[in-house]
Amino acid sequence: MTLYEFVDGVWNILTLTRGPHQQDLYIHVLSYFVSGVLGLPALFFTFVAFVYGYFFAGSLVIALRGWRSVQLPVFTLLLVITFLLLKNIEGVNTVRTWTGLWVLVYACLRYHETGRWRYVLLMACPPFIHIGWAIMVIPAFIVLIFGSRPVLYSALFFASSVTTFLPSGALEAQFNRTEVGASMLRSYQRDERGDVGASVYRAFTQGTGGVRIWRVLRNAGVQKWALNVFVLTVVASGVYLLSMSAFQQKIFSIGLLMITLSNSMWFISAVSNRSWIAGAVFIGLAFIMWRLAQGNQLRVPLMRRLYPVGIGLSMVLFVPYLAFNASTFLDFPSVFLLGMPFAVWLEPDINMTIKEALRFFLLPIM
Repeated sequence: MTLYEFVDGVWNILTLTRGPHQQDLYIHVLSYFVSGVLGLPALFFTFVAFVYGYFFAGSLVIALRGWRSVQLPVFTLLLVITFLLLKNIEGVNTVRTWTGLWVLVYACLRYHETGRWRYVLLMACPPFIHIGWAIMVIPAFIVLIFGSRPVLYSALFFASSVTTFLPSGALEAQFNRTEVGASMLRSYQRDERGDVGASVYRAFTQGTGGVRIWRVLRNAGVQKWALNVFVLTVVASGVYLLSMSAFQQKIFSIGLLMITLSNSMWFISAVSNRSWIAGAVFIGLAFIMWRLAQGNQLRVPLMRRLYPVGIGLSMVLFVPYLAFNASTFLDFPSVFLLGMPFAVWLEPDINMTIKEALRFFLLPIM
């Protein structure tokens, strides 16, 4: 890629008239840097992994403070694991989408924790990593501008769960006004809201066709039921309104608005599904921070008997999703991503997945 091609590509991307071989600014700049400047295109994924790992690890460091001093009940611990597995290190394989997620998560955590405006600039970066974040970043800026409004955001969330706010026809017309928008609309799968109950019923009455049951239930969307039950529990028990700190409330609010966006963008399933995952990550991290801050003396403001029931029920509904994400975590990332990633560069033949590593080390013992 020549300098002229690089500059021309940047202009096309920024004006939303990118060519067929041009992607988002993040990949375009990184590709030019490793190939045109360094002359080492093989380092592309090294830089991608570094960026992803920095923001992913940085976000978890903030969320998991105080873990050592807290003993969590089983269902709560499983919920924490579920939220942490929503989008973990395996997300680096997509390069753009989930890198944008963790950049946004880290920026929001740092800004609402420190109030430093440089993190607002970082919050604006995800759309340059993946154009889809131009829509999905909106909830973060709503909370930035208007602050935390627990009652309003909760009402919007529950309303979006039973009805739709956004006119699909008008939004599609807006997308079609630019080449990039029209391309996204054509490429993203579009469908109508499915009946989760009917999908689950078919899975148990007609079989799964050889597909693992947790994959069928995950595809049916049972995890959305689980998250709805979880949010209802957190809201009804007063945790969101009365118990969370201002910092935790804002992170939870971003998640609620992202889920509201997901429900409202049902007619563009790629945006809906990705914003749901992003919202669940924000909600999960806010809950984890709140629960760890509670220590071993849990204090629930309202409906104390409802809280453990709701947490338990949501976790039961989350089980298929937890199994699916755990399977993905074990089957796809290299075990060396957990430490010493350079080992594979030195000797590619030793590369193995986490599941293969567990088999290698545990089978001789068993």
